[in-house]
Amino acid sequence: MLRTSRQSAGSSAAGAVLLEVVLALTLFVSAAAVIGAGLNQCLNAAYRLRTRTEAADLAVTLISEVQMGKIAPVTIGATAYDDEQLADWTWKMTAEQMDDVPGLLLVTVTVTHEPSGVFHRLTEWMEM
Repeated sequence: MLRTSRQSAGSSAAGAVLLEVVLALTLFVSAAAVIGAGLNQCLNAAYRLRTRTEAADLAVTLISEVQMGKIAPVTIGATAYDDEQLADWTWKMTAEQMDDVPGLLLVTVTVTHEPSGVFHRLTEWMEM
């Protein structure tokens, strides 16, 4: 009888250790999943921010080219960029003559990243 109670106590301790290990592993996996999801959200937000910033930069570049006379201020439909690195980007421009003030144009440039749908619209008044 003494022997049976010792074996029962040893089995109980081993079962408790196994339960602790399983519980610790479950907590670790849960924490890793939460951290992984947070990291994924941060990476997605950084990608969206980079894409929006690039769209704004491209729109400013187009307006500057119009101001310098490299691009005529006329209405142009969706146009792809010639640069291979900008293959996913398109731009369009509208130019409206203001009837009240001769020689004043309202030029609007829209740059779009086709895969993500991110776009940036920039409008400037220009004297011509």
